Amino acid sequence: MIDLPSYAAFSDLHVMTGGPADDFQPYRFKFHHAVDFCLDMEIPSSRIIYPGDTVDMAELKDGENFDDVRQVYSKTIGILQLGQVLTGNHDPKNPLAHSDTFDTGGEYSFHFEHGHKAEWLFTGRWRWVGWLGCKFSGFLERLGIKNIDKTPAQVNDKAFKKHFERKFEKYVLNHLEKNSKMKVLIFGHTHRPFLKLINTTSLGPRIVANCGDFVGHCTFITYIDRVLTLWQVVD
Repeated sequence: MIDLPSYAAFSDLHVMTGGPADDFQPYRFKFHHAVDFCLDMEIPSSRIIYPGDTVDMAELKDGENFDDVRQVYSKTIGILQLGQVLTGNHDPKNPLAHSDTFDTGGEYSFHFEHGHKAEWLFTGRWRWVGWLGCKFSGFLERLGIKNIDKTPAQVNDKAFKKHFERKFEKYVLNHLEKNSKMKVLIFGHTHRPFLKLINTTSLGPRIVANCGDFVGHCTFITYIDRVLTLWQVVD
């Protein structure tokens, strides 16, 4: 890799307002420590990217809004406000998010996005169907029925996992065909942290990474001194 500014990426925090449906709550301090680590490594807040599903607007209770989230997690929201927040399938109405993607540009481009658009349910005219599905699953969770809208990481069906991974790989290759300068693509969405090298037929090797999440895996990615690293925060 050539010399580039340092970056970090955290995806899928799913910050809510506390309570039994709030999966971020047990891991909030780990997230704060991880961000402090990035700052100590001289990654400025403006180059910390949050590729979607940071504030889980889709699963808030009826009548709750972003101000309620900020009241519960004032420090977390303050951290997010200083970074580059992107939209995901759970937070299309997140006021912190101003874009679907973030690109570093230049001859050696990093591309960040959530990755949910690999699924037809969250693209074009169907995107609000996906949004309503998230809202409905949030209602069921509050009734004590959990994990209705399972991510591919949570589904145990191996055939389903393979099917989604094939769709995701095709989605990545389409990105690369449209912009040959993209060298590193960083996503979230599936809650499945990984960092791997793929070989394209016409463009050569490219790096694809998934940040994982902060509702269980507690993983994030950094690019420092030309080294791309997938980290996990442990007890």
